[in-house]
Amino acid sequence: KPNLKDERVRIEKAGGRVVFDGYANYRVYAKNARYPGLNMSRCLGDLMGHADAGCSCEPEVSERVLGPKDNVLLLCSDGVWEFI
Repeated sequence: KPNLKDERVRIEKAGGRVVFDGYANYRVYAKNARYPGLNMSRCLGDLMGHADAGCSCEPEVSERVLGPKDNVLLLCSDGVWEFI
């Protein structure tokens, strides 16, 4: 999410900027432009977002050692984790 401190720093370092849209979302824009306006910081296939706004296709990965009580493994995007 672009409003997270380390994501914002990464986006700005890559030449993009993060702006609150006045409603509920932080959006990613190219440094001196009004595009792409994405409310995510990592995406696949958005060429302008990657080239001009600092979006990344690199996933954020965390690891956990599974134990005998672990029954389910969930692999989800932030759109799912937001509600779990």
